[in-house]
Amino acid sequence: MNCFHVLQQKVVLFAMICAVLLLPVLACAQNSVGASEENRVWSATGSVSCYGLENHIYHCTRFDTRQSCILRCAQAEGGFVLVADNKSYRLAGSDAMLKRFAGDKVKITGVATQGAIEVTTVSKAR
Repeated sequence: MNCFHVLQQKVVLFAMICAVLLLPVLACAQNSVGASEENRVWSATGSVSCYGLENHIYHCTRFDTRQSCILRCAQAEGGFVLVADNKSYRLAGSDAMLKRFAGDKVKITGVATQGAIEVTTVSKAR
């Protein structure tokens, strides 16, 4: 085996290791608010869901309604998210306010802080 093949194998191995290490970082980036967006008023329309459902950690039973599944998931797997434009955003704030709209299409206004949206208002979207 010559030096070129050894070098080629090491480059391929290095690329595979980098890909495996970066996958969790890229997955987290999709579900959080960027640092440049922190402390800014934020508004979006989407569906209230659960972090565990959107990341395929939690699975509903066949006896669950969409709302009951989201409520149980939010309690067990890390809270609520807003799904808008094929992205999910973590929601922080009053769970009582978000529970009423589980599974519904809503308009949420809040402040982007530390990787989540601190919800100030929630209203049913038309």
